[in-house]
Amino acid sequence: MIRGIYNQYLNQNSASPAEVCLEIKEIGRLPINANDLENKMSKVIGYMNNFPNSIEVQWAACHTISNVSMNINAAIMLMQQDAHEAVCHAIDSFGSSDWKICWLGCSAIWNLARPPSYRHAFKMEILDMLIRVLKRYKHIPKVVNTNIGAISNLALQNTFKMKIAENIDEILTIINDYTKASQICATAGGLLANLAVSDEVAQILVMKGALRTVSRMWKNKTTDENFTRNTVAVLSNCLTAEEFVPEVIRYNLVEHLYSLHSSSANVSVTGLIENCFQVLQCDPEVPVNSLHLACQHGELALLKEQLTKRDNVISVVNRRDRRRSSLLMYAASGNHLTLVRFLVKCGAETKPVLSREGISPELEATIDMAEGEIANVRAYFQRIIRIYSKDPRIPEALATLIASFLPPFDMFKVVEAPQNTSKTPHT
Repeated sequence: MIRGIYNQYLNQNSASPAEVCLEIKEIGRLPINANDLENKMSKVIGYMNNFPNSIEVQWAACHTISNVSMNINAAIMLMQQDAHEAVCHAIDSFGSSDWKICWLGCSAIWNLARPPSYRHAFKMEILDMLIRVLKRYKHIPKVVNTNIGAISNLALQNTFKMKIAENIDEILTIINDYTKASQICATAGGLLANLAVSDEVAQILVMKGALRTVSRMWKNKTTDENFTRNTVAVLSNCLTAEEFVPEVIRYNLVEHLYSLHSSSANVSVTGLIENCFQVLQCDPEVPVNSLHLACQHGELALLKEQLTKRDNVISVVNRRDRRRSSLLMYAASGNHLTLVRFLVKCGAETKPVLSREGISPELEATIDMAEGEIANVRAYFQRIIRIYSKDPRIPEALATLIASFLPPFDMFKVVEAPQNTSKTPHT
């Protein structure tokens, strides 16, 4: 009814696009004047319909709709007037060649999608449009931020979640280009957290590398509270995913969780972190690192991956936590025998484990076997040192002394390398 009255008025009005733009901008000026706002906004939407070919009018109208709909009650009123359809039409009409209409239009959709009871009014096709805009203008931060914000609020509607998840590869690729931009990271964190509310989508996110994206964001040590809350919520909502623990280990996320837990005064943030600690089987009061977690959960491949990045492996392997527990102790406590064998071969000190009461025969035998392997490989290197020394040949005692200083991890890395065909001799 209101729209019809104003459309009739507009058909008789001879105002130029420039004059219309000034009027629209005045209506949307912050702070918003709430007096007769419904009629004013009906007029703005009417102008959008009556000046479909004026990009200036569409710019001004999308900007005003965005500003006004920051108030959730105003957003409801605008949704009742189908403002979202007018905004989508503006983006469809000009978005292929103009980034500004996409920036302002996505901002309007972001705010219009805030009222939960009206999200169903958005048609599924809007996601195709938003993804198309995101890919086209991925190099423009303003567009990326408001676009992801719009998708984030739409993700709160269950019917949209899986559709967004189907495009998560492309979305994450673009987000990864902005992991140093704190504002975009906060918005992107909100999107990932909203999506991960669904266990099925959380599984997809973890599989597609969302935790890697969070780790890249955290490396920049942004202190923005909104960013922190959103990114921690991503992890908390992904707890049900099968690969959650391995991904936390792979990207060293537990170290960041402990850092945030000790520095944040926000109870909701620390609560979300403690949810993560529970699944990771961590004590909030006793910080551990990714190596501890790998040993605790029996993740041999991830432990190897982590150690290859470190210098002085013996020192790393024998480092203790606040409870004086070493990596070998973590592995032994979980009875992860393959991992125990690997750690001993890395030079882990075995005495603290062997001296424990009630040690299982299997664990003791595993340690003995690994120590025997070290003796074999050290004898192998001793002979190699003698064979390849030039005249005068190094004496056997000196070769033995030199070999005794070779770190076990480095010796095994050489003899177990895929390209090496040498066999470690048995003694």
